[in-house]
Amino acid sequence: MIRGRKSSLIQSFTAVALSGFLLISLLTTAAVVPSGAAPAAVEEGDGPATDVAHNMSSTVSDEEANRTVTQHTTLTLEQNGTVTVTSRLTADPTLTDVAVEVSLQSAEIAPDGIRVVGFDTTTAGAAYSWQPNATQNHSEADQPSLTYTVPKDAVQYRAENHTAFTASHQWHTIDLRADCRNVSLVRNTTIQGSGVVGDRVAYFGPVSTYTRSVDGVEYRLWVPSESADSLSKTPKQTLNLLSSTGGSLGLHNYQDSVSLLAIPAGEVPEEGIGMMWPTEGEGWVRADLPTDTYPSVWAHELAHASQPYQTAADAYWFLEGYAEYYGTTLPASYYNESDRINQSLTRSAGNVILSDPETWPTRKVAYREGSVTVAALNARIKRATNHQKTVVDLNRYIARNHPKGDRLTNQQLVEYVGEVSNSKVENWTREETTSNLSLSKDTRSLSTPQPTPEKQPNNPKQDYSRSPPQDKPLLNQLWQCAARLFGFGGQ
Repeated sequence: MIRGRKSSLIQSFTAVALSGFLLISLLTTAAVVPSGAAPAAVEEGDGPATDVAHNMSSTVSDEEANRTVTQHTTLTLEQNGTVTVTSRLTADPTLTDVAVEVSLQSAEIAPDGIRVVGFDTTTAGAAYSWQPNATQNHSEADQPSLTYTVPKDAVQYRAENHTAFTASHQWHTIDLRADCRNVSLVRNTTIQGSGVVGDRVAYFGPVSTYTRSVDGVEYRLWVPSESADSLSKTPKQTLNLLSSTGGSLGLHNYQDSVSLLAIPAGEVPEEGIGMMWPTEGEGWVRADLPTDTYPSVWAHELAHASQPYQTAADAYWFLEGYAEYYGTTLPASYYNESDRINQSLTRSAGNVILSDPETWPTRKVAYREGSVTVAALNARIKRATNHQKTVVDLNRYIARNHPKGDRLTNQQLVEYVGEVSNSKVENWTREETTSNLSLSKDTRSLSTPQPTPEKQPNNPKQDYSRSPPQDKPLLNQLWQCAARLFGFGGQ
């Protein structure tokens, strides 16, 4: 499952430094998992992590700037299950005036629900301002700050042992306007006590951290003490699967780091199994889910980390179908059990129209029939390009060329297919996604796999233009797994 920047709770703060235009956006929304600077960790280990609490994340917006505005955010889990959020702002004393505008886009936090300290102007819901050059000698308690409470129903938690997992809160996002090159924005977020915190998650309680760096991507696995006995594989084995999956999908083209939090099953809603926010490279998976099932939720969510775009309803099938296809084939190949998954990707598609969710009996159509369609599309792209491109290249092409912020429609997806392959595959995709599915004969008996060129691990993030290059490296293991699945091979 994938989740974008949409949530039920959004709070934004806009700060304007008059000596250079500066925008600070603080979003508080439903969200999940760790980010920022990695704390001390056990590198590729299976033993207990360091005793140091992993309770802080930090982000710097512009390393070359010579003046800073810093946002210090502290999260506190209260006895009643709510989370108190306090954001304290400090600025370079040479900045003469900073204005903060509070815009609440949800009734869950009323303007009078924000406690304001240290601003010269304190009109609720309007602009707050202060003069850094006049407040530099003030005590910390008198520095500008905003405090509010996240409602209890927005947090999954266990009151008896005071641990909490935020299902969907984005604590902050800070953006720097392009014309303000001499001011940097620094975000520091901590939680009271032990735990982990990031743009998309806060977990209160003891957590061990395991990392592995492959192809320029740091994979982080955060394991709460309550989850340690639930993992089906050791942390090292789990990281091996994740890094193998990420390497096959060319994750280095999208992420410098990706983090997954293994959530105790008792702290996740009954229907919840996993989530990923690709913009932040952060996600969570229910800890007791095995890695060697097909599809694997672990691999499925990691695949979403390579999809930094959102879709309209008529293209949702591709978003989930892509992740389900590779969440099935890659783990099966990794564990040398591709023969076990023929049924999972060759089942009857049924009487549905992929681009019309109104015809779906269940949301699972996007996963089930979507993955079958992705498999067939993958084979056709390979045939049309003489095995030079696959659906992985299509996904990368979309990520590089689709306008940021615009939801990908099915029509746009079809056009991208044509640009990556040819008009014949484009027409096939349009027909298959706008009429009743007819895939039963199309997911078998295609060409045998071609050998995979040696992967280039240090290949920089590539800028795919409207004419995608023909010489990109085809990533390891994908040919093998799909070959055994459908007899045609490929990513």
